Amino acid sequence: MVGILILNYNDPKTTISCIESIVAVNTYPSKCLIVDNASKDDSVQEIGDYLQSTYGDRYEKMPQQNVLKDFSLVVAGENGGYARGNNFGLRYLENDPEIDYVLILNSDVLFTDDIIKPLVDKLESLPDAGLVSPLLYCKDRKTIDYNCARTCIGNRQLIEIFLFHYHDFGGRISRARSECKILKMHPEMLEQDLVQIELPSGSCMLIRKELFREIGWFDSNTFLYYEENILFKKLLKLGKRNYIYTKVSCIHLGAQSTSKTPVPFLKVKESESAIYYLRSYGNMTLGQKLLAAVAFKSFLLRMKLAAAYRSLKTDSNK
Repeated sequence: MVGILILNYNDPKTTISCIESIVAVNTYPSKCLIVDNASKDDSVQEIGDYLQSTYGDRYEKMPQQNVLKDFSLVVAGENGGYARGNNFGLRYLENDPEIDYVLILNSDVLFTDDIIKPLVDKLESLPDAGLVSPLLYCKDRKTIDYNCARTCIGNRQLIEIFLFHYHDFGGRISRARSECKILKMHPEMLEQDLVQIELPSGSCMLIRKELFREIGWFDSNTFLYYEENILFKKLLKLGKRNYIYTKVSCIHLGAQSTSKTPVPFLKVKESESAIYYLRSYGNMTLGQKLLAAVAFKSFLLRMKLAAAYRSLKTDSNK
């Protein structure tokens, strides 16, 4: 059985649409666990009312028993970010003996095909598989979301993003990011059923529960971004590989929660996650460590000065 873990933050309508799309096409034995990541709106009430009215006794809020019902809603006490929010839900899935696999699913994903069974079958056919994910399309349902199949960005390129404060001098940043997108750089690979990748999209990825437990779930020291990079590094140590199965797909609407969050806040959180990833998993050279220290300190200083300026400007306009 698959435990489907959906993280909601201030976006109940999108989350409900996600659930409805799963139920409409899925045939594989599954349980759906929604984690509300300390939303500030009426998400808990709205999602809870929907699940109660639609599924009745098949639904439970804050379950007390190890064996979960078909639909569960749990509420985190605080918003600790993507990794901590998912880890909060994973505690419930870990304790349910009926669950063998975990599907991490963003609330802004819509199922258009019955993808879970093919993904499980593919995972079981690959002894070295870590994560297996489907092909993702953007909301126009035609354009591929190329973030679904990537290689890790290099240490130097990642440091440069913050050293240059996101200024794309000579197209260096955009070029580095494009080169990481496997299917964009090598569209002929779409003809293959299975493509080995390093990074899937964290919006939809399947893993064996026992393997997920073995690598310690998500690293909760990141708030947002680089979670897939860290999972890849952890799995690689165990000799596991990540794959995308191109013959099944779903829709990734994209940035439904982050679009409601101030960009400066997201950039600061991304920089904090990036430096943690580099320091803990990047195996940086001494030169890279020194450059990274300069890059991130200067970037965070610029963000603080910009915030102070915005505050001063706001006060002067009152």
